[in-house]
Amino acid sequence: MTDLKYEASNGTGSPSANGPKPGKRINPPSSVTAFYEAVRLDNKLLALGNGYPHFHLGYYSSERMSHKDAALQMSDLVCRNAQIQGDHLVLDLGCGYGAVSIDVAKNFGAQALGIANSFFFVRSARKFARKAAVENQARFVAADMHCIPFGDDHFDRVIAIESMSHSTDLETLYGELSRILAPGGLVVVADFFRSSSKGDASEEDALATWERGWCMSLAAVDDHRLVAEKAGLELTVSQDISAQVAPSVVRLSRLANVFFPVQRLAHYCGFRSDQQYLTAQATRSMMELWAQMLQFHLVVFAKRNRGVMVSHRRPSPYPPSD
Repeated sequence: MTDLKYEASNGTGSPSANGPKPGKRINPPSSVTAFYEAVRLDNKLLALGNGYPHFHLGYYSSERMSHKDAALQMSDLVCRNAQIQGDHLVLDLGCGYGAVSIDVAKNFGAQALGIANSFFFVRSARKFARKAAVENQARFVAADMHCIPFGDDHFDRVIAIESMSHSTDLETLYGELSRILAPGGLVVVADFFRSSSKGDASEEDALATWERGWCMSLAAVDDHRLVAEKAGLELTVSQDISAQVAPSVVRLSRLANVFFPVQRLAHYCGFRSDQQYLTAQATRSMMELWAQMLQFHLVVFAKRNRGVMVSHRRPSPYPPSD
């Protein structure tokens, strides 16, 4: 089996930050890394407690579909629209527990490199890859998506599920994606976007509260398109899949409402951090925001330019996953 092609550039690619301290005063997280560290236990119980590492919302083609099947279908939807082939190297941007990278290796025979902003995610993803017997095809490193530690024209495909909405610097992000993507490559994104129309004051305030709770900075599809075009990426297709994702939103909102009284008391007593409380508050409001169309869950396709697909293969400087 051919090794993954890795060519690290300058930079550590390993951000870290301390999460907010517990208390009654609500403070936003200092970084996305701090956010995921703060809500790590909640997310672990929610995702891994179900016995599968898919750490994202699902695509429901049927109302009776389980969340596990819907999450798997979301992963499959993104991978198939990326037109992944066996000789491709795929960058999984914000890989979480590595589930989509593992799907790329198992279901499409391609090689995947997942980057995450937390060493906890990297260690967990490597463990799941070993369990799936694809540790030589799916590798994981800690890196910042605004400073991707690989060379130019390096990846054949980029997939990103619910990661780009964390960016507050789309210009730098799309510039990096354009730089590391090989000629003819594709970027496929499944993520949150805000409506292109401006809501009233209460709606905008509710959306801002949700963004703080989930440490996100939403932009409209047209905003992404304009920034991407400046970076040499053409957004060719966008599909509103809000209706198919809505059951996941309902599921999260209901869980948040059930446990919110406990969350509130625990936060008041100092047992839950500010960020955990903010996230619980925000998640409760998700369905209301969804109904008001202040946020969308979309799949967006981006193609760098028309040309011959280049598939490189280079030895990896990283040691095998232990």
